[in-house]
Amino acid sequence: MSSRVTEFAARRARRALPSGIRGGVRPLQTLHSRPLATSATPPFRRKALFEALEPRLLLSADPLSAAAQTAFMGGLDELRDWADRLDDYDLLAQPLPVLNTAISAALDLPNLLQDRLITPIGDFFGSFTGDDLPTADDLAGFISGLPDNAGDVTGELIGDEFLFGFVFDASRETTVAGIDLPDFDALGFDVDAGAVSVDLDARFSTALTLGLDLSDGSLDVDDFFVRFDTLSVGATATATLPDLEAGFGFLNLTVAGGELALDVDADLMLGNPDADPDGKLTPTELRDTGLADLVTFSVTSDLSLELPLDADFLPFSTDGTPTLTLNSSNVYDAETTVVAVENFDPVGDLQQQAEDALVQGLMAFGDTLEGINDGLLATPVPFIGGNL
Repeated sequence: MSSRVTEFAARRARRALPSGIRGGVRPLQTLHSRPLATSATPPFRRKALFEALEPRLLLSADPLSAAAQTAFMGGLDELRDWADRLDDYDLLAQPLPVLNTAISAALDLPNLLQDRLITPIGDFFGSFTGDDLPTADDLAGFISGLPDNAGDVTGELIGDEFLFGFVFDASRETTVAGIDLPDFDALGFDVDAGAVSVDLDARFSTALTLGLDLSDGSLDVDDFFVRFDTLSVGATATATLPDLEAGFGFLNLTVAGGELALDVDADLMLGNPDADPDGKLTPTELRDTGLADLVTFSVTSDLSLELPLDADFLPFSTDGTPTLTLNSSNVYDAETTVVAVENFDPVGDLQQQAEDALVQGLMAFGDTLEGINDGLLATPVPFIGGNL
């Protein structure tokens, strides 16, 4: 053991000396004040300690092959087709009260994804020709420049998976022509709002990861997957309404300065059909899993509508402006909708007065006719000798 240590130490010493004197290195024993022990007991061995390194996310400079690009685009097409089914599902397809328009109609989710994400990525891949291939970093940089991207984009190769994580926030504004106010019929009011137009802002937001699994060595669309960390849709409408005509009994009224406020937020929680620990959804799962088994909603919403009635025509003062109100804490549950009329007694009194005046007028007209019958019509006609 000591001779091997001596030889190893001598080699280290020779490497440490200038080349001109390496040939004169003395044996290791002469370099110490005392010789090495020659006991048969082996020297103490220090145990080697290895410090664990933090896991690294490798930004990939490897090119995305033509097969990888084709698989990626095929997966995005599957995602769009799934969004088309989602667009017609459950709450998203249910018309909102007052506006009588569904979020899906305003958002048009499949075309939103196609126009804002899928087509731009396809054009990006198409800009590379021949042996010039994009890398994961290139694609991440391109996605980060999209108008609807809302944060940093990661383009990573982790194990056998290409991963692209980003936040996609998109909205679309549409004009709803004509609003529907049937709930006031129960109060005896008829409000004509068919000519009113209201702007509705529909939105889609998701934090997601798009990926390709390279483990099987043969890329196709089934190697694509998506993982949604968050997924939500919503809609907002805020409007000051123009003057509207309204009727109540014999009265013709005017709604002046009506206010509409609507806000809906729906979080979508997605299931995990194959209990995948990473929560990845493949094209097959998106295609073959019923939406009822995959999607659940958590909705918060609020709707308020105020329609002040012009009361200047009243022959008496009021404690406040007569106002029709509609409020809902859940736009998808009709039982939460409450309609009411505030400061309405003066208007009701006026209607009653109008009805009473009409009756009194008809009675007075009858009395007048009776007087004519008893007076003028009862007078004998000259030369005839009779009366009318």
